[in-house]
Amino acid sequence: MENDKKYLKNLGSMIQNIISDLKRTTFHISNELNIDEELIKNAINGELEFKEVKTIIDQIYNYYPISFKDIYTEIDDTNKGIIYFSNEKSYDSRRITKRNNINNEETEYYEYRDTALSRHSPFKPEWIKMLRVVNDSDPYNKDVILNKGHLLTQCTFFIGNVNFYYTINNKNYCIEMKTGDSNFITPYIPHSFTKPNNSEQSLIIAVTFSNKVRTNINDLLFTNINDINHISGNVRNKNELFLKKLYRQLDLKNISIDNFKNKLSNEFKEEEINNLLENGIFNDNIYDRIIEILNILPHELNVYDFKESDEVIIKYEKKDEWENNCKNLYVKNLASSKFFQNFSGSNNKIIGETEILKSSFHQYIYVYSNDITFEWGENLENKKIIKQDESLYIKPFVKYKLNIISDESLFINMKLCGELTTEYLDEFATFYPNGKERITSEKSKWW
Repeated sequence: MENDKKYLKNLGSMIQNIISDLKRTTFHISNELNIDEELIKNAINGELEFKEVKTIIDQIYNYYPISFKDIYTEIDDTNKGIIYFSNEKSYDSRRITKRNNINNEETEYYEYRDTALSRHSPFKPEWIKMLRVVNDSDPYNKDVILNKGHLLTQCTFFIGNVNFYYTINNKNYCIEMKTGDSNFITPYIPHSFTKPNNSEQSLIIAVTFSNKVRTNINDLLFTNINDINHISGNVRNKNELFLKKLYRQLDLKNISIDNFKNKLSNEFKEEEINNLLENGIFNDNIYDRIIEILNILPHELNVYDFKESDEVIIKYEKKDEWENNCKNLYVKNLASSKFFQNFSGSNNKIIGETEILKSSFHQYIYVYSNDITFEWGENLENKKIIKQDESLYIKPFVKYKLNIISDESLFINMKLCGELTTEYLDEFATFYPNGKERITSEKSKWW
């Protein structure tokens, strides 16, 4: 896999791009690092073995002040765009975690199993079985141990009866969940799950995923977290958040507060300007003028109301909500948040052969009722039976088609953009059209 031609060419393009960024040619790199120039050229053209290319990459990284992610990319670990995770492989990954009970004894709490995962996937999905049994839905049950919350955002799909617990503002909640129900948990919300004593099955598929903070955590590690906290503000305070965004733009555009006031003073009263800069309160006219002064797009300063109910979002399964998405495929959307627009999840029912499907998002599929057939590839030349309790990861832009084997089948499908966020695509859209394809195929200097 490491010597895959496409992967080696991708690495070669990364090397050429960083060399050009450093305003150097292969000749300069050869002299400065004492590497044969022909060897560097062969690496750029994808004509070396992986070990040789990796050695050159390491030497470039160790010599120049660059980030490793700017010169290296991960190997494609998929099978022609997908990763299939069997029941057997999932079972072999099982492990038990323990927590104290009401008697302060450490007893079994969860059984974890892995499901489909790629090193390129923004998902970290897990199969979790509840082992702690409770006799009530008391949110303060002493047998229930909540975690501390985590950095990854989480969408949970429930199979069987499960008690879901969480804490907001020092108040505990317990929600009785059933098959088809889902939740959406924002980072660092303490939560837990248990098995009601009358439940035969208590499982969750916990799909945790990275957003921009997690994927760019190096930027946080490089600076003081208190400084980042100060400039980011708090989405729970709408006016404060607007001011944080405004002051950050003024800093970027090198406009002092006094200068900014002067630019507004010819059109607006002093009281309006003070109300803006002290309280974050404004009208449409002054907002339009701010956008003009800063020379930014209107959405750069947009803020929205964030309520306590946005911290944890619960969505209950209802029998009459199936919507026909395409031929033989019906969906119900799972819990989601308007503040996390790059993610969505759905409960899916398939009753026959679907049309050809393709998504620009990373996809995670878990089949929880009845087997399906899965065909994929440019010409659907690959085929696999996905059994109940098995899972798939699907790369963006992979063509596929689904079909039932006997009875209708149920599965969940989680979609996430990964690095291809709206902000990323907006920037890409500004590039001159004739140059876009060079991003991943550069083999010579551009200057």
